[in-house]
Amino acid sequence: YNHGNEAIVRGICELFSNRKITLYTFDPKIDLLYNLNEVCEVLPFFDSHQKFSFQHLKASIFQRIFKSKWLQKKFYLTKFLKNIDGIYLLEAGDQYCEKNDLRKFYAFVNKRIVKKGGKTVLLGCTINEEILQDKEVIKDLHTYSLIIARESITYTALIKAGLINNTYLAPDPAFLMKPKIINLPDIFKNEVVGLNYGFLAQGNEKYYNLMIKNYENLILYILNSTNYNIV
Repeated sequence: YNHGNEAIVRGICELFSNRKITLYTFDPKIDLLYNLNEVCEVLPFFDSHQKFSFQHLKASIFQRIFKSKWLQKKFYLTKFLKNIDGIYLLEAGDQYCEKNDLRKFYAFVNKRIVKKGGKTVLLGCTINEEILQDKEVIKDLHTYSLIIARESITYTALIKAGLINNTYLAPDPAFLMKPKIINLPDIFKNEVVGLNYGFLAQGNEKYYNLMIKNYENLILYILNSTNYNIV
């Protein structure tokens, strides 16, 4: 139900309206529910295996040995990797900031696509500078034909890490969606600052209390020092 991801897909379809676009999705049912098939082809990213099939058993054994829910998913990519052709946009977001096995899964997908003759783009990424100390991560990032950082901190860190030739700074394609004219409440009649604090707000990070306090300070500053409203 991540409508940010949905918006990115819709923005890509706006940007490349003259190209055939296929969305390989973790959850086809949800993306079909929100009608993404109206703007692009929607296909499952992972194979579906019977519970006691050879592939399912192999993946289960691998997960038990290596304790990785992500790396075992590479056993479910047979159909996806069968006909690699064209350019693949890996919608990165903050995935490279997640646990190490998720980064390794992205690296596996990237490597296999390139090995089979496709080109890869790491789209709209945020990557912490500390993560770029990892030589395996740097090796993986050099394999992408193009890296698009979605904000300047990541862009500066990538350039500093030596990824000069294939890195650019650009906002998420979500911002290319055509706006709809609707009747807005009075709060929007003045200029508005929109705050989006996402995953951190769920309280799953050790910086949760500090983040909340910083947002309180930011909101008070805006209300006391500007004419902006807050959403």
